[in-house]
Amino acid sequence: MSYLGMDIGGTKTALLLERPGAARPAYARFAWPPGAGVEADLAALASAVSRLAGPDGLGGVRGAGVALPATVRGGRLVAWPSRPSWAGMRLDTLTERILPGGPVAHEDDGNLAALAEAARTGVADLAYLGLGTGVGGGLVLGGRLHTGPRGGAAEIGHMVV
Repeated sequence: MSYLGMDIGGTKTALLLERPGAARPAYARFAWPPGAGVEADLAALASAVSRLAGPDGLGGVRGAGVALPATVRGGRLVAWPSRPSWAGMRLDTLTERILPGGPVAHEDDGNLAALAEAARTGVADLAYLGLGTGVGGGLVLGGRLHTGPRGGAAEIGHMVV
């Protein structure tokens, strides 16, 4: 079974394709076109995934995981200051273009980093702060991700002060 990982960031995106029997995963990275809209961004992402997959394509890919620095509610991207043209987009639009018919899981990148760090260190409660193009975070309480009522409990870069 093959799996695709996408770390979609504010200025760049990293892709990883894990294939059985491969000595190591295939990896690619690209910068977003400055000021491009959502359609140009999705085309750039689809093109990068296609190049990464190579002549074998994505036929054997059983699923994908997507990390992105955006607030998502009910499968719809609510806010992403670095790529405002994405606001309102349903994430199935993204996933259908990349992996038609395949299962795709998505989550805020700060939340995923918090879960990974809590699992790696074996702690039940953890606050994570991520600094990149923006400021994000994740909160793990009692071993479970805590997102709050609107999905952005630890997104300190989006708090009104």
